[in-house]
Formats: sequence, structure tokens, C-alpha cells
Amino acid sequence: MEINDQDILLLRLLFSKEPYTEEQLAFLLHGLDLNQEKTEHLLLLASLGNRGSWRFFPDAVKARAEGVYRAARVRNIYGVPRLKEQLRLLDEAGISVMFLKGMAMRCHYAPGAAREMSDFDLAVPENRYAEAKEILLRENGTGIGSVSPYAVTIESPQKNIDLHRWVFKRGGLSSSFVWEHALSIDFQGMKIFVPDPQDMLIHLADSKARDLVQASHPERKLMWISDLRIIIEGMGALNWAEIAERAERYGSSYYLRTVLPVFSQVFPEFLSETDLNKYFSKDQKDHIRSTELDLYRKAFLKYSSYVERHGVKDYSFARTCRAVSHAWASYRLYLGPEFREEGLLSNFYQFLCLTCQADSLRSLVRQYFDRRS
Repeated sequence: MEINDQDILLLRLLFSKEPYTEEQLAFLLHGLDLNQEKTEHLLLLASLGNRGSWRFFPDAVKARAEGVYRAARVRNIYGVPRLKEQLRLLDEAGISVMFLKGMAMRCHYAPGAAREMSDFDLAVPENRYAEAKEILLRENGTGIGSVSPYAVTIESPQKNIDLHRWVFKRGGLSSSFVWEHALSIDFQGMKIFVPDPQDMLIHLADSKARDLVQASHPERKLMWISDLRIIIEGMGALNWAEIAERAERYGSSYYLRTVLPVFSQVFPEFLSETDLNKYFSKDQKDHIRSTELDLYRKAFLKYSSYVERHGVKDYSFARTCRAVSHAWASYRLYLGPEFREEGLLSNFYQFLCLTCQADSLRSLVRQYFDRRS
């Protein structure tokens, strides 16, 4: 991920105790196209304008940024009344709920801030996951969208709900540790949990690393950096050694090493290059790569056995495409950016074909790569 001087200045000014100058604002707005600018950038400009009473802002930029800011605030509360009803049902069933990502930021770490949220991310204890999913589907869901081992998207007329079985994607043991350290907050008269600051930082950085590789949410280039800074400010004492230890427990060390250099570039006073290399070394990559690819290989073998038992159905090719697409994104992430040269795709194809035990599945994988090329 690359970040330019304008983005760095914008992020630093948002947290500066000194007022921005006319020259700094002119630099920020140079080349700004109001018709093409991403919502996130306009939201951050609006936050800066609100802090500085909109001094020196051109009327057109102020009007556009204020409009985006107000619209985001409205969207933030859109669906909340219905979410409250669903949370009440889970509460009555004795199921604890943890807010993740944007909901945790909006309701605890950065209350009242306008932000883009495409859905509500909730986690429940693993042993209550099936029951929680059934309750939400019965009472509000219009169907199930994407499904993964760690979460399910429950479609809703307002905002979809991503219900997480695990806080981190690598299993329930790490999630139980997050629950042990979670903070409790009040939401609409109900007790809700959020990850503690260290876990919240790791969770956001882990999620952003995956977004970068999978090219999802490319418009959210800066907000996560702002979020990490907000979380760090609320920590009191910042201890990167403890954060690194937790990240290793969650299997997230390499993911933090993928994105934290960008944070360090913007806010080196909070994370120096020395600390970055000390606590999130690239040397961990080979161990993580082999461990994660072995876990994926086992998952793909399970799907291979399923196809072998049940035969190739009409939907199998589409399903295989989804599985292979996620695997390809994971494969690139685990190998790291320095391995993304030509020929990697063919190496990945060979890896999958060696993994496939069923000839029928191997044929589907070949179809996927033939169509891709």
C-alpha cells in the first residue's frame, strides 16, 4: 500500500493540536476533484474542517464535504433500530455479543464520528454461534449471503449483519482469549462487549491486510490509519512488545507486518522503524506461510473429498471459483509482496492440482484457470 504526502499531511493535521494553515490546506486540496473524490477522503476533510471552523475552505469543497459527512451520519444510524431489536432477542436468549470493526469504533473508540459502514459486524461465543444465527435469520434475515468457516453474512432490508463465530479467522482458541479481555459498554440499555485496545488494534490491522491483498474496500485507504491512532491514544501506555505477543498468539504477526509500515510512515512517533523491525520481523514469514498453507490445504482436501463423494453438480464450478479465488488471495498474502512476480499464478495452480485428490475437482480447477487466462 502506498501513501502520498497529501494523505500523510491530512492524517497528521487531524490529530495536531496546532491549527492548520492556509498553505497546508492549499496543499491538501491541490488536484482535488469533487466529482471523483472518494467518500472516505471527503469525510476526513470534513472532520478537519469541523475542527478548524472551516477556515480557508472554498465554499464548494465545504458544501460537498459537509454533505458527505451528514449523509454518512444518517447511514450510520440506518438500521440501528432494527439492530437493537435483534440484539434484544440475543440478550433475552443469554447470548453475549461483541461489536467488531466499525461498530466498535463508532460505539466506543470514536463515538459520534461519521464513517462508512457497509454492514454491522457482530461476534458471539463459538458455543452459541448456531443459536444466534438461527435467531437472527428467523427474526430479521431475508437470507444468507457469503458463508465462511468463521462468519456468515445475514442479509437484511436495512444493513446486513456479519455474524462472526471467531474474532480472528484462524480459530476459536484465539477468540476465547479476546473474550476474556473484552470491555463491556452500554448500547441502547444493553450490555455489549468490544475488544480491548490491543485486540482492537490487531483486529483492524489484520482485517486491513486481507483487504489489501483481496482488493476489497479500496476506497478505505486512510480511515484505518486514523482508527489505529485513535485506539493508541486511548491506551495510555503503548507497549508494542505486548501487542506483538498477542498478535503471535492470534497468528496475525505477518499481517501486522504487512500494514504497520504504512502507519509508521504517517506516525513514526508512535511506531519507529526500529520497533517495527524488532517486533514484527519478516523472519516470521516462512513459519506463518507453511502453517497457514497447511491449514488451507486441509480445507481444500475436505472439499475435494466432498466432490468425490457427491460428484460434480451444476453449481460446483461456481463454488470452486469462489474457493479458489479466496485461496489465491490467501496464497499471495502468505507468500508476501516480494513473491508476486510472473509465474506465481502457475505455481499456485500446480499447488492446487497437487492438493486435489478427486479428478473431478482437479478438472474444475483447470477450468477456472483456463477461463482466468
